[in-house]
Amino acid sequence: MNTSRSPGKDADLPDAAAPRERGRLRAWRIGVEFLSHFDNLLYAIPFAGLVAYGLASGPGIADPVWFVAGWLAFLPQEWLTHVYILHWKGIRDERTYTWMYRLHYGHHDYPKRHDLMYMPLWLTVPMTSLNLGLFWLACPDARSMWAAFAGALGGYLLFEWSHLLCHVPYVPKARIWRDIRDRHLAHHFVTEHRWFSVSPPAQWIDTLARRDGPRSEAARSPTCRFLLEGLDPAWVERARAKFADRSSGVTAAGEEVLPVILP
Repeated sequence: MNTSRSPGKDADLPDAAAPRERGRLRAWRIGVEFLSHFDNLLYAIPFAGLVAYGLASGPGIADPVWFVAGWLAFLPQEWLTHVYILHWKGIRDERTYTWMYRLHYGHHDYPKRHDLMYMPLWLTVPMTSLNLGLFWLACPDARSMWAAFAGALGGYLLFEWSHLLCHVPYVPKARIWRDIRDRHLAHHFVTEHRWFSVSPPAQWIDTLARRDGPRSEAARSPTCRFLLEGLDPAWVERARAKFADRSSGVTAAGEEVLPVILP
């Protein structure tokens, strides 16, 4: 089944280098937006606390090593979660679709809506707890465990921050950030089968998995918005209605939610 966007609403892939977008937001305002979401603040506070404690108590030589080890442990999780959990295709009923809509499908439906952008706590809290348990088993002592955990938290926060930068009307001056934004927008508006990495340190995983490449060489996917073929439009409408109640049904750009078009 072919899908399409309504004319005039994200119909074309935005250009990450478009100078007209630069300056519409200041970086500090994006930071305020980022920390205004409890889902992000919940991880930013312990991250800052662990880093502050490590510095105040006299960092040892092993601390940065374990911190980097924890960060590196997060990177494949970023990619694997995006590919196999957020884009999971095994949906057979509307209830499951509604859960997936909040998890990630809704973000592809309306990428500018910040209430659907960040991963929900019912996914991140179990994954964070699992990471802490693995570090407890793998690390030789409590200090190294907390250093590794701080690294993993830092990796997750950078992922969410990088993701936010891809969807706000602000184009950073640094080339690496513009390239990441360009690839991520192509993931939304060209094909959902490529460019799964979001944070800068994880970009090599797409290359290793052969999921990168210039967007000009990628065929446009008919399912880059809804992620599923043969999707019942009524499911989408009801999922939109459910979450519109929490956000007034308006995108970050002030656009009203549009009806589903599945020709």
